[in-house]
Amino acid sequence: MNNITFPEGVKWEQRYITGGDLFEGDVTYSVGNFYRNANNSVIRIKYDISSVTNMSYMFSGCASLTTIPQMDTSSATDMNSMFTACSSLTSIPLLDTSSATDMRYMFQGCSSLTSISQLDTSSATKIGYIFYNCTELSEVRFKGNPSKVTDVNYMFGFVTTEGVLYYDERYDYSRIINFLPSNWTA
Repeated sequence: MNNITFPEGVKWEQRYITGGDLFEGDVTYSVGNFYRNANNSVIRIKYDISSVTNMSYMFSGCASLTTIPQMDTSSATDMNSMFTACSSLTSIPLLDTSSATDMRYMFQGCSSLTSISQLDTSSATKIGYIFYNCTELSEVRFKGNPSKVTDVNYMFGFVTTEGVLYYDERYDYSRIINFLPSNWTA
């Protein structure tokens, strides 16, 4: 986060913004975490966030949000609960998750989400509950080697639709495949 330049008066303190807005639109901030509650359906990021490492709870609770902007997430190591309870999202732009170690609850409660593409699990150790209660999810595309993953608990909990998991056959995805719903194929 050292390379982010905010206008005068805007400060980043731990996991929240003070003194200004990071996003354009009707967005409110809760003190103590990186939580957004948007009443609008689209959020535009005003500043370069390419060096942010902690994106946990970034859009959490944005129930009206239908569109996520394309953003540089290449430095993010913590994406825990990043999109939790974004129940109106139907798709997510391509995210660089190659540095992410914690992806737990990332899409939990995204009940309108139908597909996820190119989730890189190369650095991930925790992906438990990642798609928990994504009731419309029918396609997930993983890439990278998931050999560091230790937490896969309830990855697909309450996913009831038929679906397909795509993965790179060069790597062992058996631990993840073992958690697929019975009506999914790999």
